[in-house]
Formats: sequence, C-alpha cells, structure tokens
Amino acid sequence: MMGMIAKLFLMIYMGVSSLWTTTVEEGRCRQWEATMTIHGLDHEVFSPIMWRESRCETWAHNDTDPYDGSFGLLQINSIHLDDVQKHPDKW
Repeated sequence: MMGMIAKLFLMIYMGVSSLWTTTVEEGRCRQWEATMTIHGLDHEVFSPIMWRESRCETWAHNDTDPYDGSFGLLQINSIHLDDVQKHPDKW
C-alpha cells in the first residue's frame, strides 16, 4: 500500500498526465509536449522517443535493463543515478 501511495505522489509531482488521458495518439506523447517545451526540449524530437520508450507512462519500468533497469517517460537507466546525485546542477 505504501508503495502505491509513493507512486501516486510521484505521478502528481511529475505532472500527472497519463492516468486521466483518455486518448493517446500513437507515436506521440502530446500530453507532455507543453512540458517539454517549457523545459527547453524539442517536442518534435522527444515526443516520439517518449512514446517508443514508455508509451507516455510516467511509471514505466524496464527491469531487464542492466543496473536495476530503466525508469520513467524516457527510460533513464539507473547507472546515471550516482552522477545525478553528485552533480544535480547539471541535470
């Protein structure tokens, strides 16, 4: 139960999109494109990548990848976690 609550809060923090998005255009994550633009990412490039990696689901996890798997919309691998923690200003 606690894990589900933590995931719910994470999705809220991430912007909660895919839980209530009823239509998803195949090949794009349109519900995230405004967020990508706000953060300086080209949505024409990243939206198809996001679709391919996670089908627009914030909680996507591929546990077959090395280093405890890949997570999230863009399937970031946890091998990068140490670097993110050491240099949060770069991420």
